[in-house]
Amino acid sequence: MAETLEQATSCTFIDLSSNFHTDQFAKDVLTGLTAQKKHLPVKYLYDHIGSSLFEKITQDEHYYLTRAEEAILNQFSPQIVQTLTENTALVELGCGSAMKTRKIIEALLAKNGSSLFVPIDISGDFLIENAKKLYADYPDLNILGIVADYHIGLEELVKQVRQPKLVLWLGSDIAHIDYIQTAELLRNNIIPLLNQGDKLLLGIDLKKSAHALHMAYGCVKQTCRIHQIFTRNLLHRINRELVGNFKVKSFQRHCFYCEEKGCVVIYLECMETQTVTIKKLGLKLNFVLGDRIQIHNTYKYNNQDIQRLAVASGLQLEQQWFDPKKLFSVNLFVKKGVHA
Repeated sequence: MAETLEQATSCTFIDLSSNFHTDQFAKDVLTGLTAQKKHLPVKYLYDHIGSSLFEKITQDEHYYLTRAEEAILNQFSPQIVQTLTENTALVELGCGSAMKTRKIIEALLAKNGSSLFVPIDISGDFLIENAKKLYADYPDLNILGIVADYHIGLEELVKQVRQPKLVLWLGSDIAHIDYIQTAELLRNNIIPLLNQGDKLLLGIDLKKSAHALHMAYGCVKQTCRIHQIFTRNLLHRINRELVGNFKVKSFQRHCFYCEEKGCVVIYLECMETQTVTIKKLGLKLNFVLGDRIQIHNTYKYNNQDIQRLAVASGLQLEQQWFDPKKLFSVNLFVKKGVHA
């Protein structure tokens, strides 16, 4: 059952984390660490500590994604908003600090005078903190913050909001699963929760040289320190929340761009033989030198990939925008007709 955390005149938060958070985290860690190829879901990097660390990564000079996406939104937000019907609610999946979203919010407020913004994020403290900042800066903005995984949050959104919607999924967050899985996720889990005419704005990173990607993702020594701390935080979280005893500093972050698959592969490698116990899972694991835990892949797209995504997911690609160097793309999709 949804728990209302805090209410103000136009700023309300709904916490659905009790529906999934601790039990699901434990279940996913157990599944991932007992698999033949150990892995952990990327979404669990983004607790309050991880979200703050990621914000620091976005400020790194080599991490072009945020700056390129911001450049697009700075220039084209009024144009994006002009494609929307009156009274459209703005919904953001994984809102983070919502810095990039401000340009769209400002354009919506300029057009409509007031607007509804619904941020959905798994990190409750981070969402609430940043939503309050937005409300302080934009008093005409009505905010309904939902603390939940994306799919659960969207299900709650359908109950709460009847008006037309523009769903933002920025930062190339769709890239954490492969092309086929992404289309299936959109087709099966997101599009059915949208009404005909609702729109989806996706930030999608574009394919480029391995060197540029290695620099951006901390795959080289010059840029690896903050990425190392960010990725290792997931092991700290397991130790803290599930009573584990990972020797966190004995795990080294590694990553590389696989051109054949079109993705950056990121994993933690054990540098010291150890036995790890995770008390809340009743789990004991033996790690030897060289054992790996895959944290995530991040897939890159070209324009053909984006067109194929639209067809495979059942969306219509309405318009695209690019930064001046064509490093990144922002893509507007619309739900048309009855989804098959």
